Amino acid sequence: MDETMVKSSPRTLTEALAALHVAAAWATSDGLAAGVRDDALRTPFLDRARRRLPGDPIIVNQPVGPKAGRPLTRREMQIAALLTEGLTNRELAARLFLSELTVASHIRNILAKLDLSSRAQIAAWAVRQGLTTNP
Repeated sequence: MDETMVKSSPRTLTEALAALHVAAAWATSDGLAAGVRDDALRTPFLDRARRRLPGDPIIVNQPVGPKAGRPLTRREMQIAALLTEGLTNRELAARLFLSELTVASHIRNILAKLDLSSRAQIAAWAVRQGLTTNP
């Protein structure tokens, strides 16, 4: 499921993390199903897994990924990964030795390049790309 994303801008960090975990769970089930080569086994596996997952996948209008010719920079990838921790701009700036304005600029660039509308969507995208900072 390439377009699974978080529905909208969450109001709290708790909501953002919950949405991130739901998106990660859906992406994980799809990844596991992709490893099942037999269609007769894959479809029932995926159906059963999805019935047990919390929430529901949210489909955006377009596939999520860098727009053609505009890949994320190394720093943007790093910030996307750190957003999975639920850090604020101030916390990101302190961790990366940048100004808050620079961090905000990187986040705006990521949102534009990935055609997303929230930090939570960036975090969900980062999880799906394997960019998390957790081991």
